Amino acid sequence: MPNDYAASYERNFGFFKDYSREALFLDHVFKTYGTDVARVLDIACGPGNHIVELARMGYRAAAADIDPAMLARTQGAAAEHGMTIETHVADLRNFRLSGRFDAALNMFYSFQNVLFAPHQQLSFFQSVAALLRPGGLFIIELMPEENNLRLYPPGESFVTHRAVQEDGSTLTVTSTSRIVDETKKDIVFFYETVLPDGSFEHEELISPIRRVYLAQFEALCRAAGLVQVAAFGACDSDVPFTDDSAKLVAVLEKA
Repeated sequence: MPNDYAASYERNFGFFKDYSREALFLDHVFKTYGTDVARVLDIACGPGNHIVELARMGYRAAAADIDPAMLARTQGAAAEHGMTIETHVADLRNFRLSGRFDAALNMFYSFQNVLFAPHQQLSFFQSVAALLRPGGLFIIELMPEENNLRLYPPGESFVTHRAVQEDGSTLTVTSTSRIVDETKKDIVFFYETVLPDGSFEHEELISPIRRVYLAQFEALCRAAGLVQVAAFGACDSDVPFTDDSAKLVAVLEKA
């Protein structure tokens, strides 16, 4: 992890997410599929945008991340609203926390960015299940490999973001994927900024991804005692998961 990861995270990835809207979606999920959800844990919380929004809604919020700087940002954002969020330094590769939660979330593909060994994936799912009370919910955001191979064939480039910045420059982000082996691929992001004077700036970022197929995901759920109760194709209750969905937002319940 680069030393400036916390500082660069929002610049590189923030435009992909609408945290306020996604928090409303999570609130809807808790109220629709859960029972008396009060205490919520955000696993691999990043800068804490989801969990801060949920705390503002009245949930008892906790956050876990491997990067203390990310947790400091989360606490700082909560303090700006007069709130306190419980934080834990935790590594997904050896995820061990104590406590009992009504719901947990793992958003923005961090599961696939970090856990490449099958035993790590299973251990993580089992550890999350152990933190949940019976009937507790686990919401996880994934990129199902079979859908993405069809929608975004490896080697082809796709524009994923284009916007005019506050300084008048225009940022265009394109992405392409390349297969590393049967279990792993790289998603390569190219950031091109056209400055107001017409000059260009370029940056490349490589995100390694574990290739997870739906059958593998379903097997992990079964092994951890988690039952899928809903599946969405976006962080939007009006968007069901289909064969044309690039992402899966799965709502799992502890049996």
